[in-house]
Amino acid sequence: MNYINYKKLMIYITKMSVYFLGLLSIHAIALEISPLTVELKTDGKTSYQQIMVKNASNMIVPVDITLNEISFNQNNTKPSFSLALVEDQNDLLVFPPALLLEPGETKAVRLQWNGQTQLPLSKSYFVRFSQPELVVPEVKQTLNQSDDENGVKIFVHFNAVVHISSVNLQPRLSVLSDTLIVDSTKNTLTVDIQNNGNRYQYLMPAQLLKLNKLNGKYSRLSDTTYNAMSDFFIPPHSTRSVTIPTNNHWHEEDTIAIEAELINGK
Repeated sequence: MNYINYKKLMIYITKMSVYFLGLLSIHAIALEISPLTVELKTDGKTSYQQIMVKNASNMIVPVDITLNEISFNQNNTKPSFSLALVEDQNDLLVFPPALLLEPGETKAVRLQWNGQTQLPLSKSYFVRFSQPELVVPEVKQTLNQSDDENGVKIFVHFNAVVHISSVNLQPRLSVLSDTLIVDSTKNTLTVDIQNNGNRYQYLMPAQLLKLNKLNGKYSRLSDTTYNAMSDFFIPPHSTRSVTIPTNNHWHEEDTIAIEAELINGK
């Protein structure tokens, strides 16, 4: 039986901490993926696209590519989604399944929808780019492990999200006004947005409006404030909470609305 030599472990722990930090720093920036979000239609020229993968490091980088289908939680609870590995890529083809990138080299990964042209519901996937595990043999020796035992392994993953929709699908967004919460301390407003449609929708913060009941006029914060925020992703048949900055003139008795053109997915 092999025992861990704790004295040796304590001697090496500082050294290995620095080693791991340096290793992670090198590999965390090794890949550049673009774009990170892809939207495909099931028919026409938009049924395929490329993702560019660049090796930004000074070493040769092997990359494994896998596909995971996303299942969204329809309720406004955590976790908001789950993943299932797609082993038989009959619908969404990702090619090639692996890359070997020289320092500074960029290669394309092709996405091609081969499934049905009319979907009952939009689909979403993660394309995962993984650098194979890195085993640190020095840690094996420090822990007195034999060669057939596992060493310390590091996995580095990068994800790009792919959304699939067809022309027969539309989002249908509505605001659940009874969920409105105004936090005067943080100057934020939180409300639930429901998507009763069969297509996902990216909701821009600037498309959320305040309706003042006193004069019936819409008002919003400055475009600068909204442009600094990310869009909200609302899956089909789902409800999600969104939080936006507000001011002291917003009150819980006010009504929140969504611009009309957003309902049509424009």
